[in-house]
Amino acid sequence: MIFAGLAMLWGGIFFVGLIYRFIMDKSINAGQLLAVSIFVFVGYAGFRMLTAK
Repeated sequence: MIFAGLAMLWGGIFFVGLIYRFIMDKSINAGQLLAVSIFVFVGYAGFRMLTAK
């Protein structure tokens, strides 16, 4: 369970980095925005799994 939480947390962090790059490049579109929101939610869920034990 902890490993799953860690994997989700790192996945969320990785995609937040991608989002930041998209925003800096000013090339974000609706599809990217949707994917980003999903990955942020997944990362948050992983974080909650880690902190809840």
